Amino acid sequence: GGASASAAEIVGERAPELNMLGTYAGAADPDLREVLRKADGSLLTGAIGYTLNSLMARYPELGPIFEKRLNEEGKQWLTTSATQCVPDTGLTSLGTRSTDYTVDGKSFSQILSEEPELAAVVDDQQIGRTTPSAPVYLHTSTNDDIVPADSVAALRDRWCALGAEVEYTQDDITPPLLPGSTLSHDFGTATGMPLAAKFLWDRINKAPVNSACSA
Repeated sequence: GGASASAAEIVGERAPELNMLGTYAGAADPDLREVLRKADGSLLTGAIGYTLNSLMARYPELGPIFEKRLNEEGKQWLTTSATQCVPDTGLTSLGTRSTDYTVDGKSFSQILSEEPELAAVVDDQQIGRTTPSAPVYLHTSTNDDIVPADSVAALRDRWCALGAEVEYTQDDITPPLLPGSTLSHDFGTATGMPLAAKFLWDRINKAPVNSACSA
């Protein structure tokens, strides 16, 4: 969801030759700090490694920070997560927290507050500072245990303020399902898929956008 939302912002600049009609972004959290906080200690603790690996690929100068702050288990976890998909990562990191992977037992959130260079890079990933070049459909779930609904609503509001066309729905039906298991996240996001298909079909057929910005 975050990747789709980010792509919606930058495609006009990076690939202006594309005829963008619209974007669906499910459970798109605009702030990596919030994702980090919610994912830590959940079934997706290990998926934090996806972010760290991608940041190091884009910003190699961050390597010494992780070399210094991660213990041997953490370094191995980072290497392993680089070639995994979500089910594998969930199994290998089940029951862990980021504090298990650091030299001094501090969480990744704490390390982020102590390493200005890392913090600057993470904050630079924030979504909601550029107007998407085509309509966007955002969907969230009230009881999402990984990406808070308030964060997705905040992204909607930021884009609306920038003049974007944003459709927005919030699933209030999916209950809390074993918080930290990602079940509420998965089921809540899935409820938006039929609506997303309709949204994208409407864009192909040039139907009006039911924008939340004008509601």
